[in-house]
Amino acid sequence: MALSRKRIFSILVILLLLCGGMGWYILKYAEEGPITILDYSYQLEEEKDSLDLSYIFWACACANWLEVSKFPKTKGEEIQAEDCLFIEAVSAQNLLPDSLHNSQQTIRFYGSFYQHPGISRDYKKPTSQKPEAARVFRYDSFKIVLPQIEVLWDSSYVIREDSFQLSFLKKDKQEYLRIQKNQKDRLMLSIDGILHQLSIEDINQDHYPDLLIWQIQNSIWADLYLYDTLLGQYHHVEAFEKFPEPKLLKHGYPYFYSYATTGCADINWESVLFKVSDYHCQEFARISADCCDAAGNEQSCIRLISASNKLIRKFHTDSIAAFDDDKRGFIEHIWNTEFQQFSMD
Repeated sequence: MALSRKRIFSILVILLLLCGGMGWYILKYAEEGPITILDYSYQLEEEKDSLDLSYIFWACACANWLEVSKFPKTKGEEIQAEDCLFIEAVSAQNLLPDSLHNSQQTIRFYGSFYQHPGISRDYKKPTSQKPEAARVFRYDSFKIVLPQIEVLWDSSYVIREDSFQLSFLKKDKQEYLRIQKNQKDRLMLSIDGILHQLSIEDINQDHYPDLLIWQIQNSIWADLYLYDTLLGQYHHVEAFEKFPEPKLLKHGYPYFYSYATTGCADINWESVLFKVSDYHCQEFARISADCCDAAGNEQSCIRLISASNKLIRKFHTDSIAAFDDDKRGFIEHIWNTEFQQFSMD
């Protein structure tokens, strides 16, 4: 029985709707491909707001602005992608310059959120990947937020004819040490832990003051800055901070040893003998104590090991009892009496 024209028309309309719906779904939710009008948001919330945002450099196509209040507060935290958002200018005249897409800069935007997640009309894809929809903030104006800097303390001294000023600063909840030479050249050092102590002393025995910046996290460690007499400035010693609680040998610079607990309520520990040369650290040997499971005095659980991981000697746990300062006295004695057996030229 032949289909009527009305029924054929109805079937065609249904097929067109189905195809259109499938095409809309594919375009909107495709992981690759261009951003289309289907990805934009259209209806704004009535409430006006202001947001302090900083740009995020993602390696993917993602929402790339984050509220300053949601930045990680501690070193172990990470930025959560779901907290990020897009921004969109009301017009080209209000568009934020690319030069201000900077993670070190805080921008205050004024505007409103769209009611539904989407992708900004201003977003430039860095790859063929299509970003997932996120909150979009449409702004009509913005301004740069200047950081508030609090000077916690400062000090100054003179080397030859150069004047140095050290200032401990707090800026946007981050702490810094600023070293300023002759009121113009600056070196800003980020304090990652809690500043424990700043030592100004002649570490390398060249009659010029060097800097040890002691910080506390899970252990006490230090950044070492040696004064370069040729350039008249401070030079960072690479990887010095990887050796917790560094101490000079009695022999003096450039030989140091470290101490770090490795677990079991400080029953397990390690000390490394190292040397500073050419603003780098070179490891020569280590004493490693793994005594948590040692059975009485039957097991020699303290080992002197070379940098090439060769076992040099074993010690009983009783070895440290002869020293007033327990294991620290033992460590000091071993390194100061036996360091010359290692190649330190």
